[in-house]
Amino acid sequence: MHKLGQLIEASREWASVERGKTLFKKASLVLQQTFDIDAGIIMYRKQYMPSEADDVIQNFWGIDYGYSELSDYIFVTARRSIQDYIPSERWTKITNRPPAMQKIWKNTEIQYTGSWPLVVKEKLAGVVILGRKTIPDHEDAYFMGVCATYLSLVLEMLTLRRIAEEQANQDSVTGGLNRNGFYKQFEKLSQMQRNNLFLGIVDVNDFKKVNDQYGHAKGDSVLEDVSKVLREELYGCGECGRYGGDEFVFAFETDHQDVEKCTRLVSSWFDHKWYKVSVGCALWNVDGTDWDSCFRVADQNLYKVKFQYLIIRETIGA
Repeated sequence: MHKLGQLIEASREWASVERGKTLFKKASLVLQQTFDIDAGIIMYRKQYMPSEADDVIQNFWGIDYGYSELSDYIFVTARRSIQDYIPSERWTKITNRPPAMQKIWKNTEIQYTGSWPLVVKEKLAGVVILGRKTIPDHEDAYFMGVCATYLSLVLEMLTLRRIAEEQANQDSVTGGLNRNGFYKQFEKLSQMQRNNLFLGIVDVNDFKKVNDQYGHAKGDSVLEDVSKVLREELYGCGECGRYGGDEFVFAFETDHQDVEKCTRLVSSWFDHKWYKVSVGCALWNVDGTDWDSCFRVADQNLYKVKFQYLIIRETIGA
């Protein structure tokens, strides 16, 4: 059982990884270095993250294919998906495999193959397909099963951690980012900044009246719509989130430095809406060199706009 001890020792650090790709890389190295596995393919479907629900080859080695070529062959030409696999959990001669799968091992001298399941939340989420040039010993299939089980447990832990992180950063009403989630994304934007970065606030005017006159369900629909507009307009160039109540924060990059122009642009996104909003903006590293100072300027500019709106409303009302 010396190899089992080596597996336990080598896999100690698996639980500390933050990304699945890192985990798969470490697992493939253990399979190669500890168990002398000549070739392999690790496939995993991120089925618990809807935006990433594709069958993906996470790692492979010892195969005469490029990544794209292998992916196309398995998922398109051979018309296989992870859900199509019934893992054998044992070694079998390559000649006993379907012709479509035999072709993968062509020119590799692989004589034996086997597949083991990756199970997350009691569902098949991936497959580890392995190949050997020599006859496996009688304990080898057992070790591969233990390795796949270890890998499955860590994947489930990573999945639950990712879901918890998503929920911690997500606003329950709009489905977009909350204050904490936005702040994390803003930090990334400010560090990767290539053009001028604007930080801004959107506030729904007379939101209390919306709730009082139409009910809180209608108020929630307004919040959802504001979030939707911001996400659509900022897609690919910025981030947004609900800061709290009826206030939203946003940040995006542009090649101009005009705060007023930025304010008018964001305001125009809501011109056709039945509700009204006020917008305040600040230019990062000009109006403030840290979050608090820049946000304070944006907030001050917001309330200048808000004050003007109140004056106009009172004048019209009079």
